Amino acid sequence: MNQWVELFGILQKNLGEKQMLLAFHDALLQEEINRQNWGGQVRGASMDYLMFIDANMAALKTDQYVKRAVNYQIGFNNKGDLVARASMNYKNTGTFTWKSTRYRTYTRLYVPEGSQLIRTEGSMSADKSVVAGKTDVYNELGKTVFGAFISIEPGKSGTLTFEYQLPEKIKELILDGHYSLLAQKQAGTDGHTFALSLNFPEKITSAVPAEEKSEWGNSSYKLVTDLTVDREFKIGF
Repeated sequence: MNQWVELFGILQKNLGEKQMLLAFHDALLQEEINRQNWGGQVRGASMDYLMFIDANMAALKTDQYVKRAVNYQIGFNNKGDLVARASMNYKNTGTFTWKSTRYRTYTRLYVPEGSQLIRTEGSMSADKSVVAGKTDVYNELGKTVFGAFISIEPGKSGTLTFEYQLPEKIKELILDGHYSLLAQKQAGTDGHTFALSLNFPEKITSAVPAEEKSEWGNSSYKLVTDLTVDREFKIGF
């Protein structure tokens, strides 16, 4: 009996962390699976949204040696626009072997539909190139998507950053007194470090999850967590 309890706990943990995904032909059953967030679908979000997706581009089994960290910042510029900066830092801890090499990825960032790309930093036209690569911009699954290529040599680090203007409706909701963010993890990945630095025009009066107490009482929200699971944040002013 204890083994069954332990097995159920392992199953539940792996479903929650999206190390396992479920799919059924039965539409009603699949609807319930999606409701539990066990199907791997791109989730809807009422306000702000963020999801990085890596695609291994002939990099062998190098993913297991790559440490990732996501950084997300938002704030109003001097024109009153709401601007976001989303960065993925890659650290390739591997070496050149029969199963590991330079890490090559076409990285996509899913953001709220209607977001407008301002610039991309760190994209590459080819391996070891100093020439910036192009950024693809398109809409998919109810989101705007930015996509670019980056390559990281063994023992090196690299960062890919997308800076973009968030839709006017998100700005209006913030000015109306509330903000929310859904940060969705890529299925099958480890818990990337996830650091937030969110700056607002008004003093924060409530936040879930809460910051460290030393950060309370101002108009910025700073928190470091991980993307072991999808993360949701709600802030009031």
